[in-house]
Amino acid sequence: MRCFLILSLFLLGCASIQPLSGGDKDKLPPKVIHTSIDSAATNVTTSIFLFEFNEYIQQKQAVDKLLISPYQSKPPTVTVKKKSLTIELNDDLIPNTTYTFQFNGAITDINENNPLTNYNFIFSTGDYIDSATYSGSVINYLTKEPCTACNVHLYDSFADTTVLRVKPAYLTRTDKEGKFKFNNLPNRPFTALALKDENKNLFFESNELISLPLLRHTDSTNKDSLYIFLNENVATYKLNHLKQTLPGVHTFTSNKPLTTDTVLLSFNNQTISYRLSRTKDTITAIYTQTKDTLPISIIVNSDTFNFKNIQLISNYKYSLTPALSTSNNRIVLTSKTPIKTIDTSKITLLIDSINTPITISLIDTFSFFINKAMTYTKAIVLLENNAITDIYKKTNTTDTLIQRFIESNQTHLNLTINAKSGVSYILHILQGSKIIKYSQFIGSKKLSFSDLKQGDYKVIIYSDSNKNGIWDTGNIFTLKRPETITLTTTFELRQNWDKELTVNIK
Repeated sequence: MRCFLILSLFLLGCASIQPLSGGDKDKLPPKVIHTSIDSAATNVTTSIFLFEFNEYIQQKQAVDKLLISPYQSKPPTVTVKKKSLTIELNDDLIPNTTYTFQFNGAITDINENNPLTNYNFIFSTGDYIDSATYSGSVINYLTKEPCTACNVHLYDSFADTTVLRVKPAYLTRTDKEGKFKFNNLPNRPFTALALKDENKNLFFESNELISLPLLRHTDSTNKDSLYIFLNENVATYKLNHLKQTLPGVHTFTSNKPLTTDTVLLSFNNQTISYRLSRTKDTITAIYTQTKDTLPISIIVNSDTFNFKNIQLISNYKYSLTPALSTSNNRIVLTSKTPIKTIDTSKITLLIDSINTPITISLIDTFSFFINKAMTYTKAIVLLENNAITDIYKKTNTTDTLIQRFIESNQTHLNLTINAKSGVSYILHILQGSKIIKYSQFIGSKKLSFSDLKQGDYKVIIYSDSNKNGIWDTGNIFTLKRPETITLTTTFELRQNWDKELTVNIK
């Protein structure tokens, strides 16, 4: 008996305690098990609807996600209690009309937040359920990507200002693939459009993407692709003078592209040249300010913009310290301020300890080449006092600059572009959203681009029918279509490889 007791205690001490398993994780959305009236019921007069679920529920952004068609001018009252949901409509019911509730994840279970998505509730105030449908997809015109959670609006009637002051009769949203579908529509004409409704007010704002309106009748099968774009900026020009960060460099930004050749820039009543950015919404000018207050005037068409740049010249305390870099196997000398003069007699270039003649070639107002393309192990640039002078008469001090050889990237992108004869085009090579290369051409063309780093790229080509140097977007108020865009799929460039690519513009 004693031996048996000892053995029993030993076995008990060796046992391990395991946590209880809670079972598989709940991945199912809550399920409707009862409604106060059946879905697809007719001759409905009540405005209060009760839904019973198989588990405890909660509402998640019901005001935004729950879509009721026809559109309700007064938001419904949504109440959740344990396993029940009550929706009370605060608008009067329209006679002989089919109504649809789209839940779109407005209701979730409490434990795992599983959303109720693919559930619609239908009823009619008349003696039949409407059965017409309308479907399609919404695509970003510029990127060619589907628009997720885009609104699609149906209007009973449409005028120029409808999207500014009238809410749609019927509304749905696109899914993750940019697709949409209306069910149980009446057989009658509608005007359809897509809207990226950023502020969720169901009205079009100037900064939102929108498609051209389409007139459709639901007695036929329609499946459309709605292309959204930023509506043409018809506002008056507004210019802003950015805070000066570099002495002598002035930057002005515009609320829309400066497509006119009549831009006139003057500093202190003196007309000066300027550079316009590729997007034509930024002006950059170089000017030596000699007084603390500088009057600036910019004329765009018939509009004049006046600025005063107040800058204490005595506060310009900086030193001129050039830096070296390599570009296309050439040595580049760069200054942080605009360069005015270069005294080559005070610059010595040593390529692998050999005194080498310098060849000055200006790149821009801040930098210049000092030699021809060559390979080397180490380059040394000896600068004497006053070799470089900037626009504020600042000069460098004696310095020794060293640059190790960095071999230029020999990657080439060769494009064969098949296009319409006589049509002007703008080409951008994009890495992400950044413009890496830029070109303008007419008709079919063969183009070659070099010194591109390894990575993923896209080519986007805009038609430029009015030859103003920018892509002109559409205008929903005049029904003007955007200028056409051709966008390639993403392609890879590898180090020191050549890439051949053919682009066909339709």
